Amino acid sequence: MHKYSIVIVVIFLCLPNLGICESSPWTGNINLFHGIKYPNKINDWDYSDYALEYGIFTDFRKRDWFINLAVDYLKSYYNDDIGTQELNIGFRKVFGEPIDWAPYIGGGITFLDAHVNYKGYSDDDTGTGVWVDTGWYWNAFQHLNFAWEFRFSSTEVTLLGSKGDVGGWKTGIILGYHF
Repeated sequence: MHKYSIVIVVIFLCLPNLGICESSPWTGNINLFHGIKYPNKINDWDYSDYALEYGIFTDFRKRDWFINLAVDYLKSYYNDDIGTQELNIGFRKVFGEPIDWAPYIGGGITFLDAHVNYKGYSDDDTGTGVWVDTGWYWNAFQHLNFAWEFRFSSTEVTLLGSKGDVGGWKTGIILGYHF
């Protein structure tokens, strides 16, 4: 994952300003996310205090729209034994252009897949839930995004006979491309 992240950053830094983005009727952001998830606890077992998480965040809109459409993918893991994958679809409102500090807020539906390998037992389940996020974009070099993200998701699944919420609080950094 890390070597691919470095390649993507180098590509973003080397993109020439061709004026294409300014004349396009579309605007948005394509970002890489890396952070920490503080998962909610399943009823009768405590699997971790935190998990590493990474993903791709996108939001886009026509320039005359009020709000962006958001499609995000997140993957969290803890010692390869426990993890989740989330596809988040919803809306994100960016207040202003990211040339300066531009706060944003979003939310929508989560489609989550959870898996666990615990004391010799293995299980997985899927569920649908909700997510909300907020943060601040800062744009450097005209198209390069830096951001700080705060997010909460809630999705109920059944793992190893216990029903519980495997969403949680997430925080991390974003590096990406503004068009």
